[in-house]
Amino acid sequence: HSKGKWLSGAIWVACPFFCILWDVNKFQIISSNSPLLSIQCVKLSNELFGLNYHNFNFFNNQSKIKLLAIDKNKVVGFLIAEKIKSNQIEIQSIGIENDWQNKSVGTALMKKLMDKFNKKNTNIITKAWKYKNVIYVKKLIEKFGLKPLINKGKVWKEKCNILFKCKYYKKQCKCECIVFSN
Repeated sequence: HSKGKWLSGAIWVACPFFCILWDVNKFQIISSNSPLLSIQCVKLSNELFGLNYHNFNFFNNQSKIKLLAIDKNKVVGFLIAEKIKSNQIEIQSIGIENDWQNKSVGTALMKKLMDKFNKKNTNIITKAWKYKNVIYVKKLIEKFGLKPLINKGKVWKEKCNILFKCKYYKKQCKCECIVFSN
């Protein structure tokens, strides 16, 4: 019998009669164009970013690079990107279910993308939200070598709370767009 201890992504629980391995972060990263999974992505996007920020066609588009974190047949995270040029990839959206944030889901999605596309001559860019001096994906994307290039200001101002229902909207758009690249 061993005492309870932490292992990579799992917890050993010790008791007088038996030991149980409880896997607390069991998810897998897949690339899928399943319409059913796209519907789940829309639902998650609505919860994270606001109603209609993304639609079904955004997630079901065959030309996009779609990486999904799945737990028990449920989407718990996504990373959507697109090849802009032969040597340029744009990350268009990263979303992680609230209960799965800070559990390596975003890191696993980024690692899968970077392993596939981060060649010396491949430029990876993304636009990040900045709200109340917080850039939500900053820590994640900087971990993979992306650095802030420019603050483009309130580029979503014309669409915010009109084309989509922004969860951060308070009488006016307050989010800024920060462009990151490697």
